[in-house]
Amino acid sequence: MKFIKTFFLAGISFGLLFGVVMSLVFADANAGMYSGVLGGILFGFIISFFVHIQSKAFRKVDSQISDLVYSGSANHFVNAEAVGGWLQLTKTQLIFTPHAINIQKEEFRVDLKDVLSVEINNALGIIPNGLVLTIGDKKEKFVVFGRTTWKNKILEMKG
Repeated sequence: MKFIKTFFLAGISFGLLFGVVMSLVFADANAGMYSGVLGGILFGFIISFFVHIQSKAFRKVDSQISDLVYSGSANHFVNAEAVGGWLQLTKTQLIFTPHAINIQKEEFRVDLKDVLSVEINNALGIIPNGLVLTIGDKKEKFVVFGRTTWKNKILEMKG
């Protein structure tokens, strides 16, 4: 089910954008429409396949953590890069492990006792998938599926 959801979300988003760009480049609405549909299908499939493979790999990592509470795919904003990877919540820590194709590959770990606040926000100001942790005077930003669930589980583990 997640494969199909990712396929449609990624494919439609990319297809619409690609179709508009191709319409402008070729000054032909038909060329843009066909390019958008084909590009969207191809991109949606590639991204869905990648997410599926990465999820399987990180699920193996999950099985090695005895006190795992919740996990899922995520992006962690580090400097100007949205680093893709896997977010894991244990009873005492939040751990982000980037996947291999990122430029920045450092794991991020924070003890839950050091998290001052957990907020939800909208990525790019409109997409309801952002999670912001305040740790000291620093804000760590993530993009996750189910941001409210993530927030609630983190707060529950903090006590």
